Amino acid sequence: MHAPKNTLISVYDALHELAHFAYPQWLDHAKVLGEALGHMGVGGITRSGSPVTSAVLASMSNLGSTALVVSPAANEYEHAQAFRLPVSALPTIYSGRGALGADVTALASSSAVLVVGEDEEALMGILGCADGHGIGIAVLCAGEPSDIARRLLVRYPSLDKLLFVSNDPNKIVKFLTESVRRKKYKNP
Repeated sequence: MHAPKNTLISVYDALHELAHFAYPQWLDHAKVLGEALGHMGVGGITRSGSPVTSAVLASMSNLGSTALVVSPAANEYEHAQAFRLPVSALPTIYSGRGALGADVTALASSSAVLVVGEDEEALMGILGCADGHGIGIAVLCAGEPSDIARRLLVRYPSLDKLLFVSNDPNKIVKFLTESVRRKKYKNP
């Protein structure tokens, strides 16, 4: 399936702080996901890239797909100095709306959400922003998917038909493909 032009997926990192370094397979999974989504013609958008979200977006970008970063800062100086975020080589939208505003900006432009990791606090924040948008949410985890999904759905039961949790990157791509196909598109 090739996605309609301007189809974006929000990409988030819900890994524990040191998981990027302790488990390098996360970066490998991120690259595989980015390549698969890039081959579909899907673009990615994220709030200030972590190593994992940057790997997903770089893989998409390398295949010619759109890859955007939404900064909570109002300009590059504030991005680097006040927020102490790395300056991305990818096109960056300086929202000036803080972290939550950057998340809302990314989600409002998206047809689906990809979350890499299983840090429950981070997941709850991401799901809180996505709840009510009516878009598919795929979570790539290392643990037991059914346990993680059950805990998330206790807090957000409205996401029952929209949430998919798996430890298999191929199943994640299949779910996102179906979510994008079902979504009614409008250009962001």
